[in-house]
Amino acid sequence: METLEVLQDARLNILAKMLDSQGKYKEAEQMQRQQLKLCEKVLGKEHPETLSMNNHTQHLGLADGLANR
Repeated sequence: METLEVLQDARLNILAKMLDSQGKYKEAEQMQRQQLKLCEKVLGKEHPETLSMNNHTQHLGLADGLANR
């Protein structure tokens, strides 16, 4: 990854985790989706890190749905 992309990835990851811990799942999911796009661009769609992030993003979507019941 380029240095700027690594910094952006780290920033998005920290923000997503912070929002998730506050129960702000929809906002966390948005940050995670941005991070996922960056990973797909840099690492490719089949890279283990990208696949793991995709899985986590899906879990945030489920958590948001359950929280809004």
